[in-house]
Amino acid sequence: MSSISREIRDRILTAAEALYEASGRELLPTVNAVRQEARCSMNDASAVMREWRRQLLRQVKEPPASIPESVQAAHDRALAETWKVAQELASEALEAARQAHAQEREQMEQMRQELAEAFEEQARELELLQSERDALQQASEQVGMERDQAQVELGQLRQRVDEQARDLDLVTADRDRVRGDLEQTREQLAELKGMMTATMQDLEEVREERDQARRSLQEAREAGARVQAEHDQLRKALDEATVAREQAQRESREAREAGVEARAERDQLRKALDEATAAREQAQRESRQAHEAGAEARAERDQLRKLLEEATAGREQAQWESREAREGLAEMRGRVAAAEESRAELKSVVEWLQGKAR
Repeated sequence: MSSISREIRDRILTAAEALYEASGRELLPTVNAVRQEARCSMNDASAVMREWRRQLLRQVKEPPASIPESVQAAHDRALAETWKVAQELASEALEAARQAHAQEREQMEQMRQELAEAFEEQARELELLQSERDALQQASEQVGMERDQAQVELGQLRQRVDEQARDLDLVTADRDRVRGDLEQTREQLAELKGMMTATMQDLEEVREERDQARRSLQEAREAGARVQAEHDQLRKALDEATVAREQAQRESREAREAGVEARAERDQLRKALDEATAAREQAQRESRQAHEAGAEARAERDQLRKLLEEATAGREQAQWESREAREGLAEMRGRVAAAEESRAELKSVVEWLQGKAR
């Protein structure tokens, strides 16, 4: 009893008296009920309850220490009568002590039974707590598996995002290359336009020279007509006119040849212009395709970002559930430890009672 503090002992005695009064002083309170009411350990409750029950049952009147006055007065008259009365009183005291001892043994047996029932109840609670702990462990393992699966999926999503980023870089490089080709084509087209303009100017000059040759031919023809009309009068002039006509004819042939070359150059320029126009249209189509590919790449990038955000939210949710499961498991382990401690205390009390009963 020296190890029990006064505050705990007072709480146990107060709880025992309150429960005994509540039953109308007919039923002794159980150790488990007093322990729950006083909020103490089973060892402290059982030790204090044993003392309280002894004091409650110690109601046997002890035999008087001195001889009664009636016996003293009748001493001389009836010593034998006095001794007989004393023996009767001693017998009554002995019987009362025996009854008190039997009642105490009965109370001890009742306490042992109560402790055994409390021990069994705490064993059932311990089994329930252990089953709950196993369920929490399984839930924690499940959460861990789901967290690992989420991490694997997140890694796959990151790999896909990296692949899409590389594809986007390739598309961007292709787009830049197409833009460079388009710019180069535009420069070449501008050069072709300049060349065509120069060619048109040269063609205009050839046309002017042809018209000049035609006018010269017309003048030579007119001069030949005039020479033919004055044939008889001016032979010398006719010869000169003949020479002039032959010169005009040569110039006319040269003009016709120049016109043929000009038409060939014109056809060649038209062909080059058609090719430049086709190249420009091809560059425009490739530019539109590059823009469309860039738009699709941006849409896929936005979708991947959304998937990454969802994966991140799922990972955070899994981490939160795992943390909750770990906290619940830690709390359950604390409850199991407390139950095991109470079970050890109950076991020690039962062993003590069994030894006491023997």
